[in-house]
Amino acid sequence: MFNYSVQILQNDKLVDTNFADYVANKKILVCPNINFIQKPTLKYFQYVDSLIDSHGLDEVLIINSTKDVFFHKMVESYFPRFTSVGDSSQNYINALVKTRK
Repeated sequence: MFNYSVQILQNDKLVDTNFADYVANKKILVCPNINFIQKPTLKYFQYVDSLIDSHGLDEVLIINSTKDVFFHKMVESYFPRFTSVGDSSQNYINALVKTRK
């Protein structure tokens, strides 16, 4: 279902990786990218950050479905424990839509 390529920021470089391989055998929470610098969004992401410890998550992924590469640095700056995922082809959204049909 998640067998497609996404971009992940690793060591200050965007790296293409297979999404299914990346999330395999991990306890993760996937969140969509929303308007990052608004106060309600920051409160929401602070709550999500607390789930890493309280629920033993391996990783929190923030998925951006646009071609905005600056998004990766925003995530890294505000929430360094999150992983930013770029999916400009919108494969993740399309996979979710297929599961709802």
